[in-house]
Amino acid sequence: MKLNWLLPGIVLLFCNACGSSGREWVLVDEGQQATIYLPESTSKPIRLAVGDLISDIKKISGKTLKITSEVDVSSSQLMIYNLADEKHREEVLKFNQDLDSLTGRWESYVVSDFDMEGRKVLWIVGSDERATMFGIFHFIEQYLAVDPTGFWSDLEPTRQKRLAWNAVSIAQNGPTFKFRGWFINDEDLLSEWKNGGGSRNIDYYYYSQVVHPDVIQKVLETMLRLRFNLVIPASFVDIRNPDEAKLLDEAERRGLFISMHHVEPMGVSAFAYQNYWKEQGQEPLFSFYSESEKITQTWEKYAQMWSKYPNVIWQVGLRGIADRPMWMADPGVPQSDADRGKIISQAMKVQSDIVKRVSKKSDPILSTTLWAEGAGLNQQGHLTFPENTLIVFADNSPGWRWQQDFYETERDPANEYGVYYHQQLWGSGPHLVQAIPPQKTYEMFKEAVEHHASDYAIINASNVRE
Repeated sequence: MKLNWLLPGIVLLFCNACGSSGREWVLVDEGQQATIYLPESTSKPIRLAVGDLISDIKKISGKTLKITSEVDVSSSQLMIYNLADEKHREEVLKFNQDLDSLTGRWESYVVSDFDMEGRKVLWIVGSDERATMFGIFHFIEQYLAVDPTGFWSDLEPTRQKRLAWNAVSIAQNGPTFKFRGWFINDEDLLSEWKNGGGSRNIDYYYYSQVVHPDVIQKVLETMLRLRFNLVIPASFVDIRNPDEAKLLDEAERRGLFISMHHVEPMGVSAFAYQNYWKEQGQEPLFSFYSESEKITQTWEKYAQMWSKYPNVIWQVGLRGIADRPMWMADPGVPQSDADRGKIISQAMKVQSDIVKRVSKKSDPILSTTLWAEGAGLNQQGHLTFPENTLIVFADNSPGWRWQQDFYETERDPANEYGVYYHQQLWGSGPHLVQAIPPQKTYEMFKEAVEHHASDYAIINASNVRE
């Protein structure tokens, strides 16, 4: 099933130099095949997307397209540019000044045939790295008829000897949801599917193995094909474990934003905290209230490791052990909601200061997820958020509707707002049964748009759901 309710809408963008001249643009046929032009400075994530394009074309036609860094006016050519790269931008504007309108936009792209020096070429031009990748994958889906979820559904593209079009026209004027992604939660099915991903030091059922890199690569590729840009690649990720860090490495390699689950703000779950201090011969309480110095030291350590990734959405907040309220891990925490709200607010302020210091960014992307008790404390007005925090409302699973604070929280122009939604959540039993019908998901995300919470949308996919 294609998640069209989260995909950007298509808009038409006309420019003087674009459009059909009446001749076909030939990608492959029995006598010829196009080359793919990439400027030498093209980034690794875009090159990997081009590799997926080449692989798909080979599946369909049996032909393997070659990549070149030379513009060839005598042959059929597919030219791919990222306008965020100044060298790419300068080259594009030599041919078409109109495409400068894409510069600086968020994930906007044009895929179009183009008359250049008496021949027809195909251009994929993106406003940034992700836009360029999404332009590639959009072309693959729309014109090569490749199912974005084909790896999981076993739907192979139709074999064809000839791929040619009189006109190609795709234009995307930015997505509805700025950040949109999957949280691969409770990844027991994925980790058991292929062994060898490594082990985890965690005392929790079904979490002893790490998802194999080959499997997470296919998850990430599918996300990109569906034009998602954000991933939380597993539950309780401990970056100090090299096998778990590989999940983050793969996401960075593909050009995705990466983030943390709300049970592991700053990348520190209770399990990671306990492992960190056990190695030092200590077993302090997992509590910002009773052990604030040790908690803060751990946040700092982990933030230093996470900060090597350029596209982190930092999770701030405070939760206890195994996705429970923080006071269940420390009975000494004050009993009143107001006092508990102050503790969480103080923790978020400390976390924000650490992120700014460690990342060396004055405006890092911070988010906090109002799950469970967070929604209640927010609704009562007991939480104070760091400036420019992306506030994420959560569903009330197992009801699978937004909680009341989603509707009652006044939107502050100083913050951005988003949603966290369980596509499936069972308290017990196997994860094989689907829970949410597509119509309900559509209804909830439509409400997110209508209630100004479309800056962020993450689906708790529970392994990978249809």
